[in-house]
Amino acid sequence: MPAGCFSFSTSVAASGVSTVAIGQVSWQNIFEGLTTVDSAGKVQPQLAESWEISPDGKTYTFKLRKGVTFHNGVAFDSSVAKFTIDRARGADSVNPQKRYFASIETVETPDAATLVLKLKQPAGSLLYWLGWPASVMVEPKSAADNKTTPVGTGPFKFVSWQKGSKVDLAKNTDYWNKSVSVKLETAVFRFIADPQAQAAALKAGDVDAFPEFGAPELVSSFEGDTKLTTVIGNTELKVVAGMNNSRKPFDDKKVRQALMMAVDRATVVEGAWSGYGTPIGSHYTPNDRGFKDLTGVYPYDAEKAKALLSEAGYPNGFSFTMKAPQMAYAQRSS
Repeated sequence: MPAGCFSFSTSVAASGVSTVAIGQVSWQNIFEGLTTVDSAGKVQPQLAESWEISPDGKTYTFKLRKGVTFHNGVAFDSSVAKFTIDRARGADSVNPQKRYFASIETVETPDAATLVLKLKQPAGSLLYWLGWPASVMVEPKSAADNKTTPVGTGPFKFVSWQKGSKVDLAKNTDYWNKSVSVKLETAVFRFIADPQAQAAALKAGDVDAFPEFGAPELVSSFEGDTKLTTVIGNTELKVVAGMNNSRKPFDDKKVRQALMMAVDRATVVEGAWSGYGTPIGSHYTPNDRGFKDLTGVYPYDAEKAKALLSEAGYPNGFSFTMKAPQMAYAQRSS
């Protein structure tokens, strides 16, 4: 690999390159948000350099960074931020996390460097949500073409995309954050679906890094390889089994309780992820401020689960279909 170049690899869905994989390439490389979430799970300033929250929690006033430009030369200011947020929360929005913006009542721009969000009701996670990929700032004129030729404010510019193969990025020499030393001239992201091929590419040096390695059972194969470093940390990725409580048989509380008690979470973590996981018992992860370990509320108890199903009128159990999103961690766990 030439000096100043770096090759990454990321997982893809079985049917091809997923939107998740593309998001991993573009987020924080091409696109940035008002806030960002650091490696410790804490919210930090990004394109908003500071903010104030009203005592009632319903007004957020952001001071935006000056001197920030998009890769096409357009300046970032409050009008751009308003466009982005209104676009994400609009009636015709296709943003996959549109719910993040549901609490926002109005978006105001007192001046070019000030953005005011007025909420319908307090939203304690708003700053965190604004740091997610679904909340990145987009330039109005180029927004419609971001699926194929993304334009952002980040440290790397989009160069090319060979669908199903790779994405090429180049250093943004005009990057606004001078405290960040962008040492790479180019970065190449390859898409590799097969876990065995992922491991082989790492060992052969065909790729330099794999941000989210999709085969935990192969992690031990890297031990003793002085060319590689394996880093294991926490994550916001989680698997939650959601049920439609308005439909039979899930409208019966006993059925829902039985299903909770029928799942041996420790076995799922071991079987699907070779032990690299944490049972959580709720929709929060340990990184979230509202996390509370609820795994003990309905602990694994197969016999009690059977008894509850019998009480609900299903002594012989029942069958149903589970649908999982395309992300590797969800597919493996389901």
